[in-house]
Amino acid sequence: MTTAAAAVAADRADRILAAYLAASDCRAVKVLGKVWK
Repeated sequence: MTTAAAAVAADRADRILAAYLAASDCRAVKVLGKVWK
């Protein structure tokens, strides 16, 4: 595996993680919103 390929893989994993965190964060906010009301 070249360093370039590793960098691309790390970047992709980072984006997937960021998207997952954003989605779970959004879900948590919706759940909290329901509980709050």
